[in-house]
Amino acid sequence: MNRTWGGRAFDAANYTLLAVIGLITVLPFLFVISGSLVSSEELLVKKIVFIPTNISWDAYRFIFATKVIYQSLLNTVLITVVGTFINLLMTTLMAYPLSKKTLRGRSKIMLLVVFTMLFNGGIIPTYLVVKSFSMLDTYWSLWIPSAISAFNLILLRNFFQQLPEGLEES
Repeated sequence: MNRTWGGRAFDAANYTLLAVIGLITVLPFLFVISGSLVSSEELLVKKIVFIPTNISWDAYRFIFATKVIYQSLLNTVLITVVGTFINLLMTTLMAYPLSKKTLRGRSKIMLLVVFTMLFNGGIIPTYLVVKSFSMLDTYWSLWIPSAISAFNLILLRNFFQQLPEGLEES
């Protein structure tokens, strides 16, 4: 294609900028990975290591020799699976009744749901609520504040509204 000089200059500047942003993004990961593959003595001497000269697996042996990594993985899976289950259950239990036209006050409830979606209380009020219910340092402090997702509730309510009434009767 015949490109103008300005188009080629823009492309060159664009590619250069994207390459710099890519390097800024990738270099910290490379630093952490290469730093974990050198001995602690070499890391103390060199401070910054991008290409390790003598590869040492001591850091990984130490990590996998303790129970900390396995407990962390178990916590991650437990928090994710139980949190997803609680969120899905509570959101469904609220979305289904709100999809029925016979529910009195459903427009006011939906207004409150949309309001909470648009205006979040913030992290400090959430902390104070969790603290007042004595849930600090428990799994419940992660599950209960996010038990109902306003956005997912709206999606699920609209899904339930689209179901034919004959399906519910059958």
